Amino acid sequence: MHSLWHDGLFTGAVEPALERDFEARAVSCTGQAGAVCFMHTRLAHGSAPNRSALPRTLLITVYAAADAVACSPNPVPSRHDGMIVRGREPGRIRATAYELETPAYPKTASFFNQQAGVD
Repeated sequence: MHSLWHDGLFTGAVEPALERDFEARAVSCTGQAGAVCFMHTRLAHGSAPNRSALPRTLLITVYAAADAVACSPNPVPSRHDGMIVRGREPGRIRATAYELETPAYPKTASFFNQQAGVD
């Protein structure tokens, strides 16, 4: 996994060399108004800036296996957190050997505010 931090600040972007490599291999995903895009949490993704006068709305819904446990608390908790939509509680936690940066608990739920350093 690649760092989204630069000089101690969360930018939400990978380093420029990785960005160039990802852009060279990018696949466009477009749809009509109301379309939905499903992607893996670790998929490198991005979009051009919204230059229109209209807002760009975003809804992030996360599905995870019941044996996958979050590394930090949800900054926007919901009554649906932990709900199992298929199967049953496994009674165990899945783990694999890898390292990742300790996530910083955001001061705001807005990804865009985090990028801008807004408290």
